[in-house]
Amino acid sequence: VTSGPYFTLHKATGEFEQFWYDPTYIRPPKAFKLEAKWQHVIEQKSEIESILPNHTYRDVLLTAFRKYQHAMGLSSDEASIVSLWALLEFLTCSEGKHNDTVRRTAFLYTDELPRLILERIRHSRNRYVHHAEQIEDKQNIHYRVRKSAEHLIRFHLNNPFECKTIQETAKYMSMSTSLEDLDAKIGMFRKVRDFLAIESDYQI
Repeated sequence: VTSGPYFTLHKATGEFEQFWYDPTYIRPPKAFKLEAKWQHVIEQKSEIESILPNHTYRDVLLTAFRKYQHAMGLSSDEASIVSLWALLEFLTCSEGKHNDTVRRTAFLYTDELPRLILERIRHSRNRYVHHAEQIEDKQNIHYRVRKSAEHLIRFHLNNPFECKTIQETAKYMSMSTSLEDLDAKIGMFRKVRDFLAIESDYQI
């Protein structure tokens, strides 16, 4: 259920004051039947309800679901894109740090294309917010940012690194996704650990 384009403003006494019109209003799409997908919806709901009670940062995920619901309930594609981007920031602990938002979201993917798409979404969002430029191909942009938000929510639900907080998870998401880089760093860490594990002859 969404609001319409017209509102009435009233005084504290209830007396009518004036009409107000929402210039960003877009007529909602026609309703469609969920019969074909309803079983999948029920299965997803049951799975989430089984995970959440014991999740180590359950309250954060509940907030994420509320933010997602709010973003998807907006009638304007532009407003929804901005709200979904804010959700990406929330899920990557990178509010106001868009480079981190892109890098940590792209951590979920194995190739370069998603990062480039996220960069495009970022620039489209910034031009709309800061310069009032219309978002080109907004339906495609909306689809991409929505899918990224859904992937992040699923990633946090699964909590693959068994973290206690979302901030701890974000540290993992800041790491390189190159296996070569990771292998090189593992080698360096092992050498440093071996050095620190022996009794040092150095004295001050």
